[in-house]
Amino acid sequence: MSTKKYTSTPIKKAIVQARSEGQSVNDVAKLFKVGTATVKRVCKRQRECGDVSRLAKPGRRRKLNERQERMIVRRSTIDPRRQATDATIYASRHFNVKISKWTARRILKRHGLYARRPARVPLLKKRHRKDRLEFARRYKQWGREQWGRVLWSDETKINLFTPDGGHFIRRPVGTRYKLKYTKATVKFQGGNIMVWGCICRDFVGPLVRIVGTMNAIQYRDILEEHMLPMAQERMPPNWHFQQDGDPKHTSQLMMGKRIRRENGGWMRLLSWFRQNNVSVLKWPAYSPDLNPIEHMWGRVKRALRGRRFISGDECWEAVQKAWKEIPLDFVIKLIDSMPRRIYSVILAKDRDHYFCTTINECH
Repeated sequence: MSTKKYTSTPIKKAIVQARSEGQSVNDVAKLFKVGTATVKRVCKRQRECGDVSRLAKPGRRRKLNERQERMIVRRSTIDPRRQATDATIYASRHFNVKISKWTARRILKRHGLYARRPARVPLLKKRHRKDRLEFARRYKQWGREQWGRVLWSDETKINLFTPDGGHFIRRPVGTRYKLKYTKATVKFQGGNIMVWGCICRDFVGPLVRIVGTMNAIQYRDILEEHMLPMAQERMPPNWHFQQDGDPKHTSQLMMGKRIRRENGGWMRLLSWFRQNNVSVLKWPAYSPDLNPIEHMWGRVKRALRGRRFISGDECWEAVQKAWKEIPLDFVIKLIDSMPRRIYSVILAKDRDHYFCTTINECH
């Protein structure tokens, strides 16, 4: 729909009247809040045609008027999952007008409603929203300096047979299964490797390949051999370690075992983190959107998009290369986005909400 602003016919007639009374072009333009070019054009139209009324638009009229289009748009705004065919049925039943699904799509597009794939996010239950809000309020006063003292960690899976995106092809009718128009697939993406990594505002931490299925013992070994020595050497004083609530991370081995006292009650044995003087952030469940390292995984996987690896070792080499090529400026922008992430959770309060920092914002 055109966004051009038209001058109404009564205003045009008033402009002509004011000019005929001897007022200057500038005075008339200021009086009616239009440009001087508009005043000149209206007066010229009056001299040449004797009428300043707006001419009828050429071409066929639209099947739906503005009010009917607004009703179609309102239905899609209330329920974004409605299809274009629903608009055609609604127009036929309520307006007695037949429109095609293509017309319905054009109407929705003119009003800024484009067809998009819905973002896949974890389902947040009431307790999850409460925990996220408490976490945000606890750290709402933290700035870049405080978040810069956090060591962020996570694991991810990398498929050997990585998809190359949902590209379209153009082909003649009847050639759907011709080899050049097909896309090869394999079961389970041809296998995968698991990796663990960590980042801080001042550096990109090590990337560790996980052999087999990781359990609490293997996780402890990774922290002891890779995370702890690096953190003790490079992290600033009073630093914190971030991990999600995976059972391996919160096992009795890592967080301490609870035992019953002889005189009743419970006590927790010294955890691995406390033994090594590591302060752990209490992380809310289902909150990958608050963890900046998630964007690191996204960048690595985009670098590998469309590649097919014949072995886990070949994939591991490519993953290491992609990880090392991530510039520190990218990491700094991710960490510096934490105050905005926290603020977005507080702003949403206990409603369903997911923070999104696009990769373009982080470049």
